[in-house]
Amino acid sequence: MKAAGIARSFLKRHKKTILFAVCWYVGMALLLGAFIQWRIGMPAFLSAHPLLFVCGSSVILLVLVIAHGIFGNPFLGTAVVSACLVLLTYADKIKYALRMEHVYPADLEMFFHLGDLSGMYDSDAAAAQWYIAFGILAAGVVCTALLMLARRRRTQEAGAGGAAAGATRGQLRFRIILRVALAIAGVLALLVLTWPVRSPDQGDIDAVDYDYIAWNQTLNYERNGFVVAFISNLKKAGMEEPGDYSEERVREIAEHYRYIADVRNKGRIDLAASDIDVIYIMNESFSDPDRFAEYYPFSGPADELMPNLHTLTEKARTGWLYSPRYGGGTANIEFEALTGFSTYYTDFAYPYQSILPAFDSFPSIARILDANRRASVGLHAYGGSMYRRNAVYPLFGYDAFFGSEDFHYTQKDRGAFYISDASAYKEARAYLDGDYGASGAKADNMFVTLVTMQNHPQYGSQYDTHSFLSLSDDDYNTRWKITDYMELIHSSDAALGDFIEWVAAREKDTVVVFWGDHLPGVYDRLFEIDPDLGYETPFFIYKNFEEDVKPLPTISPNYISTVFFDDMLAKKPPWHYLLDDVKKDVPILTAAYWQEAPPEDTQALIDYHVIEYDMLKGEQYAARYGLFDTDGE
Repeated sequence: MKAAGIARSFLKRHKKTILFAVCWYVGMALLLGAFIQWRIGMPAFLSAHPLLFVCGSSVILLVLVIAHGIFGNPFLGTAVVSACLVLLTYADKIKYALRMEHVYPADLEMFFHLGDLSGMYDSDAAAAQWYIAFGILAAGVVCTALLMLARRRRTQEAGAGGAAAGATRGQLRFRIILRVALAIAGVLALLVLTWPVRSPDQGDIDAVDYDYIAWNQTLNYERNGFVVAFISNLKKAGMEEPGDYSEERVREIAEHYRYIADVRNKGRIDLAASDIDVIYIMNESFSDPDRFAEYYPFSGPADELMPNLHTLTEKARTGWLYSPRYGGGTANIEFEALTGFSTYYTDFAYPYQSILPAFDSFPSIARILDANRRASVGLHAYGGSMYRRNAVYPLFGYDAFFGSEDFHYTQKDRGAFYISDASAYKEARAYLDGDYGASGAKADNMFVTLVTMQNHPQYGSQYDTHSFLSLSDDDYNTRWKITDYMELIHSSDAALGDFIEWVAAREKDTVVVFWGDHLPGVYDRLFEIDPDLGYETPFFIYKNFEEDVKPLPTISPNYISTVFFDDMLAKKPPWHYLLDDVKKDVPILTAAYWQEAPPEDTQALIDYHVIEYDMLKGEQYAARYGLFDTDGE
């Protein structure tokens, strides 16, 4: 009864304050919802889909209620939420400019790697956004201080007697309990409200005009608005459990492909025990602008921009890799190439960050090539903690992984932002020569995986002089970014030529498997002309002991290793024979390629989906039944 009396007294005394808070939060939720759409350049969404706008604003309203429970008043809580939205929408603008894709929940982890991200954005422009955010927070603090002073004055005026003081203490306890209850209720309401969009089983929601669009995230954000689309990407890594998933089903698939491997591996060489060094090179933002010079012309002879890449057609197997991403997403392309698993089934999750850390080990090309006389080293010309590579590579079976902090060669090209390709290749050469082995001693054979950084954005401020100038129809800022990028790629091509010459001169048999991870985010108009041009990057296999110029097929990154094994006529695990069967029907397995409709569900693709789910989200039965073993173990 006493508590009820305090509650009634509190509500009666603060009726106007409560009414003000409700009006404040509803108004601010709508205002912030409109602000978000304006910041990401989609203000027309408000009138085109008003019900979805209200849904998104309702989510913001509940976030504001939670903030009120935490901070205790409308002003500071609103200031904190507003400051966060300023930074979030700025991050979205930067990411879209670089990659033509919006911010996803998985990207928020990169907040803890801001040091690693330095140089990937305009620091002056970013600083201005932080100043705005801090200005909003300061305004919230000032308003909160004034509100507290007003409350203290009212309390002093009303609390002359002991009974009044006791009532005030009771009301203070009630206010604390109310704040905690408000925060908890807000969280619960937020979980309930967003569940239909987050649910793995939910598709379209006609009642609020929501269309579930997972295969084209740009369209998802345009159609459903930033808030709702952002929440839709909280679905659990997009890994829907196949209807026929079970241990028995996985065992059947594994046994089938173990039998195929036993038959087809006969007569193939054992690459793990062979006297050959293998080098995997994933070159950052490596493309061939000559392919689309018709649409993006530039000054200077076209055949001089990438002469070394073009010369490789005369002495290596060359082709095109169909990247799952444009302008970014390097870690996912890397994951596909090293494991054979496609991110097509994980939507836009980053396995390096959201899936693999839960495992102690995972199948990869490094494990397949592992032998007593072979050492495997992973090298990344940037911070080792970026995308958790320093934790992921060991579970892939690499003997060692080194980020830029461990590099011996760290020179940059004429003051550009990142370690040059020339330096990165020198680092790889040193390990191949045994100057500093993975375990302190030279191994008979090496497997080196190198991920470069030279060609990474930002573009437009890395060089003072340029050998080629963009003559495209774009605005000046875009042309200047393309010009800067071409200088980077021209330098990258020269370093590649030097590295291939070094490999050619080695007495040791050596294979180089090279691909670009994605195009740079400066050729957006390609998607209006020919989307394939926006995703296809150079891909080649060079051997210094055999000349083979047969063209390579255009494939997605998950098939790189099985194509490499076939090129070497090498034994493969059963897993790669499953990949072969999928590749026959679906040589490109990326969401970017299958935007209009999904590929046909062949039996091989269904089996592949079952195994991928099993290894990434299921019980990993496939590993127990030998799908990734060699020699039929």
